[in-house]
Amino acid sequence: MKKSFNKTKDNPAGWQIEYKKADGKTNDFCFHCTECGVIKYYNICGVPELSKYCNYVDYIQGKVFGLGMRNPHNIGQGDAVCEEYMKRGRKTEVP
Repeated sequence: MKKSFNKTKDNPAGWQIEYKKADGKTNDFCFHCTECGVIKYYNICGVPELSKYCNYVDYIQGKVFGLGMRNPHNIGQGDAVCEEYMKRGRKTEVP
């Protein structure tokens, strides 16, 4: 994951995202994003109203791979950052 994130960090249309290891309580690993490539793309295409759906694929992946994803902060829903917490054995609940 770190390799993938490092490839996007210098692309102005990409993400500014950091991978973090487990905190021992809420996650096995997590992502902290300050710039989202999906939101940038929606804005370029003139459809910012789709931003609140920016991470629907993350929920699908969370369910399929049993990652127990939680997304308490989301740029597309007006937060300053996007954070996704993954914890195996926890259910991924889709909002």
